[in-house]
Amino acid sequence: MSSTYLIFGNGFIATHLAWDILKKEKSVNVVGHKSINENIPKSIQIKGCNHIPEIENILRKINPDYIFLTQGISFIPSTERDLERSIQANLMAPLKVLETVYNLVQAGQIDVKKIVTFGSAAEYGDGGAQAFSEDTPVNPSSIYGLSKYWLYQLSQYYAHLEIPCVHVRQFNTIGIYQSPMFVLSSFCRQLALIEKGKHKAVLEVGDLTQERDFIDIRDAVDAYHLVIRKATTGSVVNVCTGQSKEVTDLITHLKEIAKVSFVVKVNNKFIAAKRTRNTVLSGKPTILKGWGWVPKYGIEESIEWVLNDWRKKV
Repeated sequence: MSSTYLIFGNGFIATHLAWDILKKEKSVNVVGHKSINENIPKSIQIKGCNHIPEIENILRKINPDYIFLTQGISFIPSTERDLERSIQANLMAPLKVLETVYNLVQAGQIDVKKIVTFGSAAEYGDGGAQAFSEDTPVNPSSIYGLSKYWLYQLSQYYAHLEIPCVHVRQFNTIGIYQSPMFVLSSFCRQLALIEKGKHKAVLEVGDLTQERDFIDIRDAVDAYHLVIRKATTGSVVNVCTGQSKEVTDLITHLKEIAKVSFVVKVNNKFIAAKRTRNTVLSGKPTILKGWGWVPKYGIEESIEWVLNDWRKKV
């Protein structure tokens, strides 16, 4: 019998995860907030689920084997501009699902095999140059990181109530369909516009000295499937490559593959507030590697994938 999947949230991660599940010819539905995501088939989207009675109806109807809670606002400056909205998205939205699942499981109305909550590397805070492993103590240094740590605590709470929750700490994911608010998508969109003559030959950037563990969304999706198959209830799994790159390395490769020359200009509005800025954010995918997972896509391949997609769009 084929497994049934339910994804809450219809953003970047949900888009790629849904398409991958569809390619595996399995049943999947995506529950959004208000808007429909044009990059996901409309036939599998459920719109406007904000209240527990609505969530109950969806869960009873679908009775999913696996649930992914991808809701949230992951662009850190946005979380601090609207604290109420960010806490609602990052914490309250998944809490409503977890509480509803608990009640329905207790009533014997659904049988869930695994629930994945989506945390962030930001939960670890600023650890200097160290690479974070799953057993590194967390110390959030941003409101966003704090909200994701609270989500982790919720995951632990429901795991103790025998709801099969697993928490992933997602590092910097890159790929097509990502908002141009994020660094690589921003660079590639600007360059595509420059190549088309629609933008002056200046690439505006933020702090290029920061180091991040960039992971291709396709590799991340492979990791999520391992998580639902192998992770034990209550565990935490880092989703990262184990290799950090300076943001300036992205620029270096873009210059190599660009169809035109351009200059780079620092724009202070792209630099995060000091209290939220980590110089280095690198991880260790210890658990994933123990399962035999290795990333398939190098940073150069990911950059070219995103740039070519923006070239089509502009």
